[in-house]
Amino acid sequence: MDNNITIKEWKCEFNKDITNLLSTDIHYIPSYSMKNNYFLIYTTNKIIGIGALWMNAIHPYREYISIFISPTNRRKSYGKLLFEYMKSKCTLNNLQTAFDSQNESATHFATSCGFHLARKCYIPIFKKEDMKELYFVTDTVLIPMTELNPLQKNTVYETLYQDYMRKHKLINPLSKSITVDNFKSYIIDDLSETDSYVTVNEDHICSYLLSYEVDNHTISVGYIGNSTKDESGILLYQKFLYNILDNLYKKYTYLELEIDDCDDDAMLLRELFTKQVHDSWDTYIKN
Repeated sequence: MDNNITIKEWKCEFNKDITNLLSTDIHYIPSYSMKNNYFLIYTTNKIIGIGALWMNAIHPYREYISIFISPTNRRKSYGKLLFEYMKSKCTLNNLQTAFDSQNESATHFATSCGFHLARKCYIPIFKKEDMKELYFVTDTVLIPMTELNPLQKNTVYETLYQDYMRKHKLINPLSKSITVDNFKSYIIDDLSETDSYVTVNEDHICSYLLSYEVDNHTISVGYIGNSTKDESGILLYQKFLYNILDNLYKKYTYLELEIDDCDDDAMLLRELFTKQVHDSWDTYIKN
């Protein structure tokens, strides 16, 4: 390691040196924002790395961190030095970072700094031929969101709100200051109500699937949930999902999913496809 090491906080727009540094390899440094804190590490007046700390207003109980060291300067303890310096500047003791599962360098660095894997998020794009041929027969009535009255829609959003809190509780909980109405405002943008469905039993929302149109050929499944967790309820839920996907494929060529391995409802959706995607977006945390 070079003894002429300097670490400085950076509060300006990214200059040419920083841009050139980040162009040398894949990185997870967020674009410049006055809300973020950036740190540069130099050796003999040359920038060899950058780190970022930032907060997420929706999930405020961990501080987000990302570090990038130029490829030619890795495994020389510069990253660890920058990490320890940044850790001393953190507002919170609990940290979170995320990166592609195929990035072995990032995985090695995160674990060496004491982070552990908390969640894998699979983001596959499937075509109809990737679905299993289950031929479910069910009398479950699929109700498009467009057919719900305002009270029923609010019930869907409240159910989703409760599910979201439960599913994120162990990693980085939803902010206590966010109400159902706040949460609703985040999720209704670009929501395709004609492609979003629920099942209802005596005014009780049993299952839901909310979709977002990406383009004329692609629909994205944003949020799904099921309130009945016994064996028969799970089977009905899988039938509900299968029938919705079958409907969506009549309109779209591609189905984009976001499946967290800590989300039991989403993992059931994954089981409806023969093709499995093993690459993921991995979240690591440190307490």
